[in-house]
Amino acid sequence: MTTNETLDMHRPTADFRDFLEGEVIREYRRRRTFRRLRAAAVIIVSAGIGMSATLASAQVREASVKDSLLSALQADAMIAKLRLDLLRAQVAEEQKLVNVGARAAGDVPSLEALRELEAAVTRIRLNMAEVEASGRSPRDELNAPLVSGRDFVRERLEVGAMIAQVRLAAAERALEEAARRVRVGAASPLESADREATVARLRGEVAVVAERLKARADYLGEGTDVHELTVRIERTEVQQAVLAAQSSVRNAQARLDLVQRQQKAGAATDLDVLKAQVEVKMQELELQKLLKRLQSIR
Repeated sequence: MTTNETLDMHRPTADFRDFLEGEVIREYRRRRTFRRLRAAAVIIVSAGIGMSATLASAQVREASVKDSLLSALQADAMIAKLRLDLLRAQVAEEQKLVNVGARAAGDVPSLEALRELEAAVTRIRLNMAEVEASGRSPRDELNAPLVSGRDFVRERLEVGAMIAQVRLAAAERALEEAARRVRVGAASPLESADREATVARLRGEVAVVAERLKARADYLGEGTDVHELTVRIERTEVQQAVLAAQSSVRNAQARLDLVQRQQKAGAATDLDVLKAQVEVKMQELELQKLLKRLQSIR
């Protein structure tokens, strides 16, 4: 066999070259695909680790905020509880004086303060419950969502309404007492006028809280627009402020009349009269501003 024939015998055929080329190409593509998949896997795993770290960090921050809020509220609750215990002891001592006839049955001024402090403790507990459930600061907006199905906004408004009612009841009793003292000549009519102004202001506070409660109910029950509800509340606030300002004007005018009579009797000076006149003008200006504001709201 010649050399050329031997070379021809070992030379690969065209079919074999095509087959070998195809295998090389397929292996290259397979390795390239594997590298891409591995790179993608690395990216996915890295992203997953990053997301997990981000979520974990966010959870840690939320837990930290929650713990901070609860710690502050717990401190407030502790102080309020101490004050409440002291005030209860004071009321108990005052009640003993009533029982032995050393004080009138209705003359226990600490009772109103006790009711207000009890309401304050209740509000703190509500705030703690909301923070515990939501992990965020308590919200009092009209459109604040329910938290775990509970309406903390309404509950806090109800506490505020109770406080306003307690204050109003105390002011009305004080007005009755002042009126009695005026009738028997033991007090000046100005004392009764001052009490009337206080009652007018506190009645306004009760009315505003009642309107807020109604607005909250309308938002949750009827889906009323928040802007409309806000305007309603503002209108109620200004209306009640107008009533209180009118009472203050009457009070200031009554004080001016008394000072003018005292001046004629030589018991008051021109400066006293001037001060009383300025007070009347200031109260009238305040009333006019409120009336204009009420008109703009309407």
